[in-house]
Formats: sequence, structure tokens, C-alpha cells
Amino acid sequence: QTGVYNILPSDSINDFNKDTISVFDKNNNTVKYNENIKGWPLVKGLTYTIKLNVEHSNTDNLDWNKIFITDTVFPDTHASGWYNDAVTYSVGAGIISGYSNGKFGTSDSIQRQDFLVMLARYEGIDFNAYVGQSKFPDVKSL
Repeated sequence: QTGVYNILPSDSINDFNKDTISVFDKNNNTVKYNENIKGWPLVKGLTYTIKLNVEHSNTDNLDWNKIFITDTVFPDTHASGWYNDAVTYSVGAGIISGYSNGKFGTSDSIQRQDFLVMLARYEGIDFNAYVGQSKFPDVKSL
């Protein structure tokens, strides 16, 4: 099911925190832990791999539990919305993050700079290489 999950190992592992595991999609891309929502946004029907980042002697017998937190990443989106899987995936991929107030703004218009940031994040482009190189006359150089 689409949603934000906090993935916890069994109580047999001590000192667990969000940094002791990594979540990867089927292409081995990291699913980013979202601090605002305290979980990993996962999309139904997609396969994920969970890896421990620490050594434990009893890893063969781990009992993983998925604890459902919420059915959407943002409070102003709906689990039944046609966009929900795409929004959840995009947050997990680090392409979008929503507004600083925690909302997505489903009815808001997108501005060109926001669209370019999304494209750059999708491609993994380093923004620092382009500081001050805008071709738009209404954009100030940094």
C-alpha cells in the first residue's frame, strides 16, 4: 500500500535508529528517509530492499515489521488521489519535498524554477556548477 512507513527491526537488535538501515528501490536507488514525516515513502506494487548498515550477530533471524504511519506523505493529499503514488515516489526519490509548512499544494501552480529544480534533482545535477549562469533576464545572478 502506498504510504509512509517507519521500518523497524525486532526488539532483538539494540541501538536501532533510522540511520542503521537503508531502503533501496528495484533499480538500487536509495529511498530517502523523510524527516518531516518520520518515515520512508513507499509505493504499492514496487519492490524495495532493506539493508542494515551495522553489524549484528543475529541478522539471519531478523523479524522485520512494517508499521503503517499514514496513507499519504502530505496532509493536503489523498490516498485515493490519482497523483498519490507519483507524489510518494517523487518524495522518496528526493525529487520533491513540498512546502516548508509540510503541505504539497495540490491546487497551486508550479513555477518554472520549481520545475527546473525537480528536473535537476531527477537527473542528479549539482546546482553549484550553475550558480550565476541563468539565461533568463528576470533572474538575478548570485
